Amino acid sequence: MTQTADLRTSQPYLSLRNLIKTYGSYTALRDVSIDIKQGEFVALLGPSGCGKTTMLRAIAGLVTPNSGDVLLAGRSLVGVPVERRDLGMVFQSYALFLHMTVAENVGFGLQMRKAPKTAIAAEVDQALCLVRMEGLKDRYPSQLSGGQQQRIALARALVTKPKVLLLDEPLAALDAKLREAMQFELRQLQQQLGITTIFVTHDQHEALAMADRVAVMNSGRVEQFDTPRVMYDEPATPFVAEFIGQMNRWPATLVDRRGADALVRSDSGDIVVRSIDGKVAVGGEVAVMVRPEKMQISAGSGANGSANAVPGRLKGVMFSGEKTFCYVETPLGLMTTVMQNRTTGADVGLASGDEVVVTWRAEDTIAFPSA
Repeated sequence: MTQTADLRTSQPYLSLRNLIKTYGSYTALRDVSIDIKQGEFVALLGPSGCGKTTMLRAIAGLVTPNSGDVLLAGRSLVGVPVERRDLGMVFQSYALFLHMTVAENVGFGLQMRKAPKTAIAAEVDQALCLVRMEGLKDRYPSQLSGGQQQRIALARALVTKPKVLLLDEPLAALDAKLREAMQFELRQLQQQLGITTIFVTHDQHEALAMADRVAVMNSGRVEQFDTPRVMYDEPATPFVAEFIGQMNRWPATLVDRRGADALVRSDSGDIVVRSIDGKVAVGGEVAVMVRPEKMQISAGSGANGSANAVPGRLKGVMFSGEKTFCYVETPLGLMTTVMQNRTTGADVGLASGDEVVVTWRAEDTIAFPSA
């Protein structure tokens, strides 16, 4: 059941070309086009109703697009029945047959293809071994935990040796601890097999942790398709910037450009910005954004020589295990800063009501044209 991953090729393995899907007056997919490489793990990420599941179902053949094309290894899948697309799919509900044993569930696809019984038994054993469930083949789904059911659904999807694995929020029903463990197991298995995988999720942490690339969707469109690191550090749109991770945001006006930098003016004074859309003219309104972990907080009201500094008053401190969140009321509004350590506000001499200054670097500041 080993497949060869080839992320180095520039040729797309699975391509979506100008997909449009409507339901009456509602448009679920708006001219969507992406290219996915062989062996790549791609996450489709976005809020409810953004079109990610519709896109997955269009690839699977469960939804027929109004227009556009889906190409697998250069072959159009439009009009090809679901069972002939050579795809494996795991649903959020797992869709296991309750009256069948684990072995019968896993072998169902091979049985529908009328494979010999001896071949089915061998392939089922191999698939169950892959997901470490070989000792449970005579049990029924009702006798399994959520994590075990997830593994069985995955084995059933893999047993037919599909070219692409489609996963529709398969971890959503698991508790937090098990979900984290299954994220690692699923990613390890995908890398072991080298199978091209498309994973739908609304959980940004899940997408960033597991995927080679992430497609962030909004209102039926792909806002950005890139690696998790680029997506986080260099968001292409305000929506991506605020949907991925946390972001402090406030309005400002562009007053000058200085080579790679730009100077914007806010209610608290001037701010140096490293990344700003070149289409914004001097005098144009912008939204300035900085991630909380890029900010530093200290007692007092001085700028401490930083390119950007805003005075404020500490409103509260929240300890969250590996992180401490500080909430500061400033002329720009409420800012969140994150101290990436085990200290609390009290440990560093800060308490609610203290005067503080929040500082950050120009290179950690981005700005987008105001909507």
